[in-house]
Amino acid sequence: MTRTSQATLVALTALALNACVISSGDSRLTLDNQSDFAIYQAYLAEVNQPSWGPELLQGSVLYPGDSLEIHSVDCGTYDVLVYDQFGASCELNNLDLCFDDALWVITNSTLATCAIFQ
Repeated sequence: MTRTSQATLVALTALALNACVISSGDSRLTLDNQSDFAIYQAYLAEVNQPSWGPELLQGSVLYPGDSLEIHSVDCGTYDVLVYDQFGASCELNNLDLCFDDALWVITNSTLATCAIFQ
């Protein structure tokens, strides 16, 4: 392989990797509250980040039967955190949102399981 073809291969590889890592919001996350409890806060953060992103409900409440769509999520792996009406938290970890949409259906069982491990 010549030096020119090696340089071209390296440049194309870097471009391909860059296209996957740096995106303009290719994914969507939907939180679907099918529990009997209101969700008062929701957060999204890339895995291994020291803090959560902004509060997604922005003062609104995700009542039973409601859903929230979070659009234009950049390619990556995320954790999602919600707090119910009693202040109990529930976390979904390692959600792959890279060129894909995801749905988290929050049920009474989901919240109960989270409460057990708190």
